[in-house]
Amino acid sequence: MDTLEFSYSHLPQHLKPCFLSFGAFPEDNDIPVRKLLWLWIAAGFIYQDSAKKTLEDAAEQYLMDLIRRSLVVVKFGFCGPLTTKNGDLISPDLGHLVHLETLKLLNTIPLCKSGSLSASIVFLRSLKNLTMSNTYLDWKEAWVFEMIPNLEVLKLKFHAFVAFRDHFLVLQRLQVHRCPYLMEIPEDFENICTLEWIELGGCGQAATNSARDIQQEQESYGNDWLKILIIPELTPS
Repeated sequence: MDTLEFSYSHLPQHLKPCFLSFGAFPEDNDIPVRKLLWLWIAAGFIYQDSAKKTLEDAAEQYLMDLIRRSLVVVKFGFCGPLTTKNGDLISPDLGHLVHLETLKLLNTIPLCKSGSLSASIVFLRSLKNLTMSNTYLDWKEAWVFEMIPNLEVLKLKFHAFVAFRDHFLVLQRLQVHRCPYLMEIPEDFENICTLEWIELGGCGQAATNSARDIQQEQESYGNDWLKILIIPELTPS
């Protein structure tokens, strides 16, 4: 009996049809939460255990139960105002998503100077994939990534950061798009033995050169698996 079959066999009866319903979706595709919950409700999988709780509330509880059992991988995206008037980056409340692995943050407030992290910001330790866009953070704020020990993929897009420094524990992929003020990728990345991929687009020649330097340094250690990808259509004119 494999791990998945074992986990299924130990599910409460009311969760089993909900879990099996994932088979109706293409493998590895994202499923909108609202669509999934209404599917469960329409199929009659959801039962109200309280007059004060709606069917949708009950369906959300079913989903959280599956997440807590590590049977569902959660992805969360937020597009909206993520900075204060002073340029401090804040994050949406993620406290209930303790198993969240993928997070995308797109700030819609334009900034003309580098910002900093709000004292209230929290990134979950469970995160493996993080995308940040238009946050204009100074890289001195990158200490926050040290609080995400399982981070494997970091995507920085459209002025996510304005400078670089520090290191990551198990980072495998670094993707940086449309950050023209980025002058270099820090030398610390030379020492990340798990790094497999650096993708740059719209970052200027200086940042590209620093990525090549990191690749050469890794090769001098005998690590020849680090790949550099430059996306020409994103390169600044």
